[in-house]
Amino acid sequence: MTKTQVISDETVKEMREEVTKKIEENKSNYKIEMEHLYLLSQIADKINFEFPEFPDYDSKREEMENDKKTKKQIEKQLKKMQGKYGKDIMLGLFKSMYKAKQEINELISSITKKNVKEMSLKEVKDSFMEILNTDGVLDFFR
Repeated sequence: MTKTQVISDETVKEMREEVTKKIEENKSNYKIEMEHLYLLSQIADKINFEFPEFPDYDSKREEMENDKKTKKQIEKQLKKMQGKYGKDIMLGLFKSMYKAKQEINELISSITKKNVKEMSLKEVKDSFMEILNTDGVLDFFR
């Protein structure tokens, strides 16, 4: 004997709203255009920034699988590697960003349509991280 659940129209509507909300939360708040990539390139050039070598996650995963590590252990280790790589990128940018102050302010203002001087540090950080996390942006600099 199977049990069937009837889903009301109201439940379906609530589920759609929840999915739509999650999609909107994950959408980029800003539109990154070619001019922004040119500014990013100018910033990277001005501060002599080079991305650290990209970790070979596939071979590391394979190595850990051969060492009979559990899936949970592997995911934890890979997440740790990703965190370190992200920190290396941010440290490389952060330690020289004063050299491109004007360009960075111009980039953030251009994308957010806000005056950088009126933004909180959290807003500036979030907008910069969103730029870097936009699909394809970092591919131009690897």
